[in-house]
Parts: sequence; structure tokens; C-alpha cells
Amino acid sequence: AYDKVAVVSKEPIGNISEISGKSDNIHIVPNINNYMEILDNSQKDIEFDDDTIMMCSNPGGIRGVLESPAKKFITIGRFSEEKNHQMLLEAFDEFCDDYPDTQLIIIGGYGPLYFRTRRSAEKLNHSKNITIIRSVSNPMPILKECDLFILPSTREGWPMTVMEANTLDVPVMTSKIGGTDWI
Repeated sequence: AYDKVAVVSKEPIGNISEISGKSDNIHIVPNINNYMEILDNSQKDIEFDDDTIMMCSNPGGIRGVLESPAKKFITIGRFSEEKNHQMLLEAFDEFCDDYPDTQLIIIGGYGPLYFRTRRSAEKLNHSKNITIIRSVSNPMPILKECDLFILPSTREGWPMTVMEANTLDVPVMTSKIGGTDWI
């Protein structure tokens, strides 16, 4: 038994109460937005890690995508089921039927669904409009150049990526889930 339990949003309180048998020791402590670090990191050059893998059809790579006049949508999150990349890919492909110059950038680190996400993207009609990057330590220089941050998740606690997008003045669109009601 613990004297105090800290959670980042109200969503997990019910599950934690059920496990522990009490809720009077659960406290919400939102994540802290280190906006100065986010701003500083956004001013750095784009650098890839030794283990970065990128799927990108633009001959100029990610810089070519970012320098293009196209609208650029981005999501950042590990390659796992709750991040809902599959739904985003399908919706984006349909969106591109009407707006064929739009670009989608998916950045993720670890997660078991990277290769499945990539294969799904490669099968789409507008696959050339999709860039997928696995493993980049500092995505802020890429994020700041985008026109819209999309959070398609099926669940979140307190999404740091939304705070990062807000800090960089990138408009945000999220799925309707708990953990984003403060937006």
C-alpha cells in the first residue's frame, strides 16, 4: 500500500482505485511543459540517430518534404496499437483524394507496430505523400515546420506531444479521448 499515488490525468483513477481499494490517496500531477527546452530543441538542425529508419518518397528526404509548399500534417508517438496510426493512415489516404498535395509525417520511437505501419502505408493510393520516421531523438525541428499536429490515439494520459505542438504554435487536432480534455 502506498501513501500517495500520482497520476497525470483523471482517466486512470478508476482503475487504480479498483486495484488498491481506495482513491483518497490518488493525486493528479500534470506533466510539466519544459517550454524553453522545446523552443531550444526546435532551433537545432534535423539530426537522425544511428538507428533511424525513414520511409520517404521525396528525393530531398525530410527536408524536401518540409520545404515543399504542401500542407504538412504530423503525429509523434510510439508504434503501438493505442496510437491508432492505422486509422490515421486510412483517413489521410481518403483526405488526399481531395487534397493530393498534402503530406503526412509519422514519427515514432519504439513499438511493435513499426513494420506493420510501414507496410500499411506502402499499400495506400497516396503512399508517396507519407513519411515514416522511426527513432529520432529530437523531432522538434520537424514538428515546428508542420501545419497541423494530429493525435489519433484511442487513449492517453496527458499527451506531452500536444504540449510540444502548442509550445511551437502548431495547431492541434485530437481524437475525442480522455486526457485531452484540457486542450
